[in-house]
Amino acid sequence: MKLAIDAMGGDHAPKAIVEGVKQFADAFPNEAMELFLVGDEVKLASYGLTDSRIKIVPASEIITGEDEPVRAVRRKKDSSLVVAAKLVKDGEADALVSAGNTGASWRRHCSSSDGFQESSVPRCHLRSLHIRVAVSSF
Repeated sequence: MKLAIDAMGGDHAPKAIVEGVKQFADAFPNEAMELFLVGDEVKLASYGLTDSRIKIVPASEIITGEDEPVRAVRRKKDSSLVVAAKLVKDGEADALVSAGNTGASWRRHCSSSDGFQESSVPRCHLRSLHIRVAVSSF
């Protein structure tokens, strides 16, 4: 399993995302997986990731919750969300996980620019996995 993870999306990113990825990897120590943490390379490296299955993929921009989804996906080509989606599109990852801007995630995966019809919901769900994470305390 290969997961592209938008490390910069969400209210408590990247800390909460990195901690969650570490916990997931620790829970499945013998599982063959690649976990691509996509985001600010310097910030992500500062968390001391030692599991060889966790790899950092640099992205210099962030799509925030305030960004208008269509405009953000088009203008922020090096955002963590768009770079993670490209990993899936290029076959380097099997799915995308993001706690960030829901509208931008949906738009990025189901847009006709990727060859999908916007009404093609089942194909979009097969193409991407979007999880909203509720964080109780950090």
